[in-house]
Amino acid sequence: MSGGLPDFLVIGAQKSGTTTLADRLAAHPDVYLPAREVHYFSHRYDRGPDWYRRALAGAPPGALLGEKSPSYLTDADAPARIAAALADVRLIAVLRDPVDRAYSHYWHNRRLAKEHLSFAEAVAAEPTRAAGASAIHRARYGYLEGGHYAAHLSRFDGPFDDRLLVLVFEDLCSDQDAVVGEARRFLELAPRPEPRVGPGARAVVRNAYVEYRSQRLRRVAAHVPRPLAAAIYRVNRRTATYPPLDPGLRRDLADEFRAGDDLVAARLDRSLPWTSQGGPP
Repeated sequence: MSGGLPDFLVIGAQKSGTTTLADRLAAHPDVYLPAREVHYFSHRYDRGPDWYRRALAGAPPGALLGEKSPSYLTDADAPARIAAALADVRLIAVLRDPVDRAYSHYWHNRRLAKEHLSFAEAVAAEPTRAAGASAIHRARYGYLEGGHYAAHLSRFDGPFDDRLLVLVFEDLCSDQDAVVGEARRFLELAPRPEPRVGPGARAVVRNAYVEYRSQRLRRVAAHVPRPLAAAIYRVNRRTATYPPLDPGLRRDLADEFRAGDDLVAARLDRSLPWTSQGGPP
């Protein structure tokens, strides 16, 4: 695509393996993705197309240019903006069990000290928080909204009918090579040899849950050169596990998502791992 604009977008969902997929795509020598999420068509559209081109600068000549912004899937305005600006762009979405996605999203906010309610309280407060809020605020606290995939995908119908690939996070975990291969074929990339993760090996997915020892240090790291920020991040984090979700709340939320999940399964002409196997206990 000419003019320094992307050939493909990884559009979400948040907390669904998009970083892992983008990393694997960027490892291909014919692909370039900026290191940071841009969120132009959702949160930063007012900055204009010249800003967007600058944010994507750095691609080698002839490289397939992409960018990853998980907010595009849920932002109501993003599909029309993308269609108007990028006539031939291809889109890749990755979906995850919406209950697991919501719970992971919640703990992501807890890690960043942006959430102080319990998960049950946060879910109950979601409609109130969303009322009259900015798009960024709605995305930040849209734990359930982020998992209504059928509604989000339907906004891309029409302009992107044959240019939208929908992948599944649970497949990415169980056979990362196969899913990455599907994405590469969709983008018409030439096959390249590389170390394989291997099917059934429960491949590591980026952005696993960690906790920060100091929120102050985390804020400092956002304003220093990247090598120093990386060093601060290494010493300031610790791996952690968050508590399991209450089984009763899990069942209630799964029921809330079921109708939409059925529509997604019909759209993809396949069963979904979290409905066909009943999801985690």
